[in-house]
Amino acid sequence: MSDSIDLGIDLGTTNSVVAYVNDIGRPEIARNELDTELTPSFVAVNSRGEIEVGQNAKNLQLEDPDNSVNGFKRNL
Repeated sequence: MSDSIDLGIDLGTTNSVVAYVNDIGRPEIARNELDTELTPSFVAVNSRGEIEVGQNAKNLQLEDPDNSVNGFKRNL
């Protein structure tokens, strides 16, 4: 038996989604820390220097736009 995981990532301009193959061989969408399937495509650095992603990063953009980024898919 292998310890590998089949994983797919849809890196969207607005939101991102991660899917994987579960234990019974069926595709399943992963839920994030807010228990939703869609994660906003945002990355930010908080005041403690820690990296935030998703909704937390999107919220930080309002407070500190210089330390957050979205729409980066266009640059890939």
